[in-house]
Amino acid sequence: MINKSSKIWLNVLDLTRTQIGNERFNLWFKNVRMPGYNEGIASIVVPNVFIKTWFEENFLSIIKENLQTVTNKDVDVEFTVGGTGFENEIAMSTRAPSGKRDSEDSDDGGSSGSSSCDDQLKSSCRVLSLNDFVVGNCNRLAYASALELINPTNNSYNALFIHGQVGVGKTHLLQGIWNMVKKSGNSKNVAYLAAECWTNEFIHALKNGKLDSFRHKYRNMDILLIDDVHFISSKPGVQEELLHTFNMLHGMSKRIVFASDSHPKFIYKLKESLSSRFMTGMVTKIESPDVKTAYLILDSKLKIMKKEFPAAVIEYMAETFLSNVRDLECALTTVLAVSNITKKRIDVEMVKDALNDQIPKQSRTRTVTIKDIEKSVIKHFNITLADIHSSKRVAYISQARQTAMYLSSILTNLSRQQIGNHFGGKKHTTVIHAIKKIKERIEKDQELNVQIERLKASLYKGED
Repeated sequence: MINKSSKIWLNVLDLTRTQIGNERFNLWFKNVRMPGYNEGIASIVVPNVFIKTWFEENFLSIIKENLQTVTNKDVDVEFTVGGTGFENEIAMSTRAPSGKRDSEDSDDGGSSGSSSCDDQLKSSCRVLSLNDFVVGNCNRLAYASALELINPTNNSYNALFIHGQVGVGKTHLLQGIWNMVKKSGNSKNVAYLAAECWTNEFIHALKNGKLDSFRHKYRNMDILLIDDVHFISSKPGVQEELLHTFNMLHGMSKRIVFASDSHPKFIYKLKESLSSRFMTGMVTKIESPDVKTAYLILDSKLKIMKKEFPAAVIEYMAETFLSNVRDLECALTTVLAVSNITKKRIDVEMVKDALNDQIPKQSRTRTVTIKDIEKSVIKHFNITLADIHSSKRVAYISQARQTAMYLSSILTNLSRQQIGNHFGGKKHTTVIHAIKKIKERIEKDQELNVQIERLKASLYKGED
């Protein structure tokens, strides 16, 4: 007969499965139980300390909410580890009866979920090649660094960290490396996967007593490429495993490539030990494409599709969609679809109509001048014209001056020296320092990022 605690827990599990999906549910909740529920306190037993930490950080709110739904009472949750073992305890609790094998077990330490993930990634890798990667000023260093890393004669560095905002081509570079290495046959063991897949595979191996197989697999790679590595933020156990994997590969002079939306120093809750290891190799950023590169990207994609657009149309789209490559691709797909449906000839006016809801607001507004920026920043920071042109190093004046220089660099076509000349005859190196300072602060200071975006929006609208 099922007791009260078990009944409640079964109902909670049903709700949780619906909310997080079967694959995630099977991965995490297979060996979790609730043996006790008494006076509004639910005692939940998990296999080991790692999973206890993970549940506290990722599933506590879901479980509490579902317990309250089932019991119609406020419930506190206590997680405890059911046993003193670590990996062995998990292996014993999840191993199938003698003579049978768990259908999810695999010899390489992976899971059925990670296998499908691998298949999906390998399928997408076949499409993206370094030969199709359009090189411009925004990504030239990252591209050259990737080629140098896989050059058999390279002794400069064996770790590469590529960062940049979403949609600028980081994944294309990593998958392009995977493709080139595979085709060259120079390296037998090459793996490309997203950090989430690596994490899930590690956890599955940990839960099923196959950690040795997992480590043997990834610590014997000739080249390991991990995308979206920022996924492991706030996951100390996963970070620790990746750190040891990195150290092992780095010590054997194997090649390691990571991609992330943020610089290693600015990945949220990333261990300092891992951040510093990421920076032992080459760290390079991919910027948003400039107009020339955006034009070349569109032209390249049209050639691959065997389509032709008038030069004026490509130029208009390149000037309009500069935030990232993904926006360019979306715009291109939309124009082709609208043209196919309406049978309209593709010209600038047709493209404007087709992309009306996608065109960034700043593309529809006025030209911004350095005097506009100066006036807006002075008002925002409540300082004087003399202050912003001065060399005063008072914190709020310095920040205002640096903000104005940064905005001038991204909203006008002026050179660094021209910007410096305007703001009290500063050297171009001072402007470069100001731009770098603001960029670094934006990545880790959400409040400043919001301020900058508001200033940009008001400048585009011509608001005083």
